[in-house]
Amino acid sequence: GDATLIKSNGRFALIDTGDGFSVDIINKLKDYGVAGLDALILTHWHSDHIGAAAQILDEFQVLNIVVTKLPDSTSELYADAKEIVDKAESKNIKYSLARQGLVINIGDFRLSVLYSDPEEDSDNNKAAIIMAKCHGFKFLFMADVDCELEEKLISDGYIFNCDVIKIGHHGSKNSTSS
Repeated sequence: GDATLIKSNGRFALIDTGDGFSVDIINKLKDYGVAGLDALILTHWHSDHIGAAAQILDEFQVLNIVVTKLPDSTSELYADAKEIVDKAESKNIKYSLARQGLVINIGDFRLSVLYSDPEEDSDNNKAAIIMAKCHGFKFLFMADVDCELEEKLISDGYIFNCDVIKIGHHGSKNSTSS
């Protein structure tokens, strides 16, 4: 699974929640002193990125959630996605659709959605790509986009130099290129 915690000045954001091992991630977040999240960003609806999201919404106060467009109701991904969105709504958590230019400030971090396209054919390529900037350093989170889309985004100027990259699709041979 995939999950990244951003912590700055007592503020917290979580990018994805890993797979279904919710007890592990919840305990780890508590170990890091997380009592609540200013933002929960779900890059796309695959279970290895949202598996613990519903439990995290139950366990922690979450102020904002950023998600990509819900999958089609006939998709196998729909039920889990709908559960998360319904839970956020029932808890009056503000949620936004990931879109290019969306910015969330977490302490000294500025998290920006560089790219998200709900019309992409591949579920992986519908993912939100996030750039986190802090004190002049840039951290790029590629979610699960494939190599072909990555190369197009580079040539189109969406993706640019960074100091740290969380490579695409867990290091899959079909994702981040050299």
